[in-house]
Amino acid sequence: MFRAELRGLAHLLESRQGRVFARICDADLGDSRCKVDMTNPAYQATATVTVAQREWLRITGLEVYANGWFSRGRVKVLTGPLAGFASEVASHRQEGAVSVLSLFQPAPEALSPGTEIEVRAGCSKDLETCRAKFSNHLNYQGFPHMPGSDFALSHPSRNTGLNDGSARVE
Repeated sequence: MFRAELRGLAHLLESRQGRVFARICDADLGDSRCKVDMTNPAYQATATVTVAQREWLRITGLEVYANGWFSRGRVKVLTGPLAGFASEVASHRQEGAVSVLSLFQPAPEALSPGTEIEVRAGCSKDLETCRAKFSNHLNYQGFPHMPGSDFALSHPSRNTGLNDGSARVE
């Protein structure tokens, strides 16, 4: 038995070539370019599911973390029939001693109460989050001071008397 894959020339257009120049960071949190140590207990925790639907989880064990700390992070199921399932966290909010995680990718089925999960902190990929949350601004892989399209499209106009470089369209 063997397996073959046919590809056209267009598949070369899907491969990553070089870097992306954007205001936000293009590194993944904890990778070799980001260099945040994701084994640090400040950035990951183990929690227990109390109530779950496919799209969200109510969990305990994250009381010491700030509201939104795990937004845009990652959750991985450690025990139960869905062990190994992972999804990105859309949002994290604290409701007293219980945390609610909304998932980007719904689980194949609802997790049962008592299931252990690992939750990793999230990053909004902007410079302020990198500085304040991770103290990692020296490894920031974005270009926050790069002028955007508003700067490129603005220019002085002879017709208006106001030539301050602001946008022409309001």
